[in-house]
Amino acid sequence: MKKIVSFGEWISLPDDGIVWCKANACNINQEVTHMTIENAKDLQLRLAKEAVALMVFHGECVHLQPFKESIVLIGEAWDVPVGDTNTSLELINQEWNAVRVVEDPEDAQHVLPEKELPMNATGADTLSNIWDLFESAMQLESKEQRMVLYNMARQLEEIQNLQDWVK
Repeated sequence: MKKIVSFGEWISLPDDGIVWCKANACNINQEVTHMTIENAKDLQLRLAKEAVALMVFHGECVHLQPFKESIVLIGEAWDVPVGDTNTSLELINQEWNAVRVVEDPEDAQHVLPEKELPMNATGADTLSNIWDLFESAMQLESKEQRMVLYNMARQLEEIQNLQDWVK
């Protein structure tokens, strides 16, 4: 069964930022995708690393729920085994446990070295994540679930200063 989704049907968007709107609507065939379970697991890990990177800078004050919800929804969208989804979630939990016991996040025993974190992701890396989130959102049935992934895409756009790469 083919499911055709246009950007405009997916969600209405503000005029700024990444343009996914009726003016640029296109049909996307659900069957034409580069996403596999392995690619979805990689996306989950990339989002977990984004969350970890934020905690390295900002400590425990980072709002982690959007990252966790997105990781779970990606797992649901692509039938990622629960154990693999939990691996990404556990990475976030481990970092949160490390930063919450110190006053300054720089003093924490971080779970990953900075060189493994997307501290300065390129515009292409960020766009790849955003596109993978869009592909994942197309697999979900409810608008609320798609909104979670859309909001994560917007957050990544902001975190990685995508507009700076475009200019």
